Amino acid sequence: MATLTKKAMVLFAPKEYRQLEKIAHGWGASTGELIRQAVRIQFLNKEKISKEEALQTLTQNTSMAFSWKKWDKEFAKNKAHS
Repeated sequence: MATLTKKAMVLFAPKEYRQLEKIAHGWGASTGELIRQAVRIQFLNKEKISKEEALQTLTQNTSMAFSWKKWDKEFAKNKAHS
């Protein structure tokens, strides 16, 4: 991975940020890494990649097992509470 030398300030509502922290923690990543991966996946990749490829990229340095069904269920639960 390239050396990180540039930064951007992104402001979130407290509730949104707590949700991002929960997701990042569940994936074994920092909140910053979660946001960087989301930007890479959504905007910087020339081709859209599958959920599985995105997950592999995000979790390549962790040993955590992940389930998209579990993530979708958690996301829907968090969305219902917003």
